[in-house]
Amino acid sequence: MLAVPRKACHVWSIVRRTGEAPVGFAGGRVFRNREGRLPEGRSYREYDIDARQQGELRTAERLVVDAHAGRAWYSPDHYDSFTELDAEEEAHDED
Repeated sequence: MLAVPRKACHVWSIVRRTGEAPVGFAGGRVFRNREGRLPEGRSYREYDIDARQQGELRTAERLVVDAHAGRAWYSPDHYDSFTELDAEEEAHDED
């Protein structure tokens, strides 16, 4: 299983607290799960893991969130693969 970077846990902690992307980050758009790699029948939102730099393209790393269920998945490669964040990783970020 792919290790989830600390920056993904940080974005998830902000999204959980505020319901919004961190300042300077793109996010909050509906993620439709067209690839079918996440559980079906859920409502998802996607967030960038890296701040948006003016004049540059977005990076491929994303956080996909099912806020109703309190679950989040990290994708390092623009939705080709996912790793679910677990409670241990989430707690580590809030230290």
